[in-house]
Order: sequence, then C-alpha cells, then structure tokens
Amino acid sequence: MRKTKSLSFSFLAITCFFLLHSQSIIQALEHIATSEYEALGLATEPERETLEIIIGGGGGGSAPAPSPESSCPPPPPPPCPPTLSRLDRARRVLLKFKSNIYDPTGYTSNWNENTDTCNFHGILCGIFPNTNDRAVAGLDFNQKKFQGKNCDTIPLKGILDQIEELTFFHVNSNSFYGSIPKEITNYKYFYELDLSNNKLVGEFPKEVLDSKQLVFLDLMFNQLTGSVPSQLFKKILT
Repeated sequence: MRKTKSLSFSFLAITCFFLLHSQSIIQALEHIATSEYEALGLATEPERETLEIIIGGGGGGSAPAPSPESSCPPPPPPPCPPTLSRLDRARRVLLKFKSNIYDPTGYTSNWNENTDTCNFHGILCGIFPNTNDRAVAGLDFNQKKFQGKNCDTIPLKGILDQIEELTFFHVNSNSFYGSIPKEITNYKYFYELDLSNNKLVGEFPKEVLDSKQLVFLDLMFNQLTGSVPSQLFKKILT
C-alpha cells in the first residue's frame, strides 16, 4: 500500500512538471518579436548608423533629386573657316580648270602655287569697283586649243559660272561646249563674250539676252541651230 502511494505521488509530480513546461513553450510560441534587437534577446536597442536604400524605377513615392549641374563651362564653338578673298576664290577655280584640261601649247604652265594669280598667262586682274579688292577681271584663251583631259570637249560650266567679277571671257578656237551658264546674267560688269570657233551645239543661247551689260558677242563657227531671236537686235551690241 505504501509503495502504491509513492508511485502515485511520483506520477503526479511528473505530470505537473510536464504541464508547466508545456505552458511555458506555448507562451513562448505565442510571443512574436517586434524588433530585431528583441529577436536577438537584447534588452535595449543598440545605437547604430542609419542605412537608407533607394531603388529607382518603381512607382509611387517622391522622385529622386536631379543630378547636380556641372560647374564646367560649355566648350567654345569651332572657329569659322577663313573667308577667301575674291582673288583667292578665282585662283581655286583656275587651278581646278587647269587640272581638267589638255593644254597642247603649255599656255598654263605658270599656273602654280609659286605664281601670283594675276601673273597667270591669260589672266587680267583689276580692282573690283567700290572696294579695295583685287579680282580676276578677264580671261583670254583665244586660239590656245584647249581640250578636255581625254582630248575631248570642255564644259563652260565650272569656269564661266564661277568667277562673278569677270568683265570679259575670250576663248575663241578651243573646245568649249555646253549651254552658257545663266549665272552670267547676274554679273554686274560682264561686257564681252567670245565663244567663236568652239563646240557649241543646239539653239541660240537665250541666256545672253538676259545679260544686261553685254555689249560684245561672238558665236561664229559653232554648231548652233534655229533662228536668232529678234530681241537680240534690240540690244546694243558691237
């Protein structure tokens, strides 16, 4: 009987211990940490630096601050190309013309970088009116037998339309062909045009009718066709 009571007491004590331990586990499970320091079992929150992370590209929230403006000044614009004088512009045209022709007599042999433009054979210079600018005033290639590089014809366009200061263009007995450039109608001091004995074809060049200053015109010995416009006889030509 005594042994039975002893066993019952021991069983009761074990049961009570188990119930109390289970209650402690349940209470521990029911408590959820509310902060990192509590989860770590710390009594107070430790002091630390604030870490802020911003990830752009999402919706909502305020926009990120703009990048600071650079204090460096903008680079300067490139310098303007130098303005060529009237004489230098004509020089370029003449040297290009020389490179595109066959000159059987070597008339343009002194057309080079070592010779002043106004000393080129066949070139007449002068002071352009109302300025102090030297300019190419006239070209005289009469009877020089110029041809194209392949011994063919030479277009008028490329030389007659490129030197607006011209007062005369004398090129008889060469191999010029093509239409007379309309640019000559805007030349203020263009007085004489001699294209005789060249390779012009087609109808009479009406561009000469619009050249207000023209007083001398020679188109003989070409292959022009059709009638001569009556307006031509109203102009005072030599």
